[in-house]
Amino acid sequence: MSDFDELRRLAEGVIAEENEPEYKVVAGPIFKKYFKAVHPDNILKLIDQLEEAYRFAFGSPEWPGLSKLAEECGEVLQVIGKLMGTRGKVEHWDGTNLRDRLTDELADLSAAIQFVKYHCKLDNGEMMIRTKKKLERFERWHELGDMYLPDQPEEKSK
Repeated sequence: MSDFDELRRLAEGVIAEENEPEYKVVAGPIFKKYFKAVHPDNILKLIDQLEEAYRFAFGSPEWPGLSKLAEECGEVLQVIGKLMGTRGKVEHWDGTNLRDRLTDELADLSAAIQFVKYHCKLDNGEMMIRTKKKLERFERWHELGDMYLPDQPEEKSK
């Protein structure tokens, strides 16, 4: 029996005991982890949604770590947006140093990438080849600076 089957079993017991149409706080340690206040009619729907989201979470046999990878990408983008908003100044209005925050978030992103590569069994050799080619292209663009004109369209991989 999976954790989600156990949640459904417990939820069905709570729903069967529910006589009031009002919202109630679902008690029990397993529910406190997932729900705060849920109408009994929605408990099973929420469990289904949690199970679907689990496909991309740590511990999943299907795509472990993908949700964390997306979260870390978002955090990098957030810091980049703040740097753009301060016109490149590293001191943010909240007192934090955006260079330090970018360094931290890029490190977190790198860890998430490594985790996903390993646990999702992605082809590291192919990724290294593509990374090398992409980095060479970025360096060319950087050298050209304002003179940059797009290269030929990139070859699509497989």
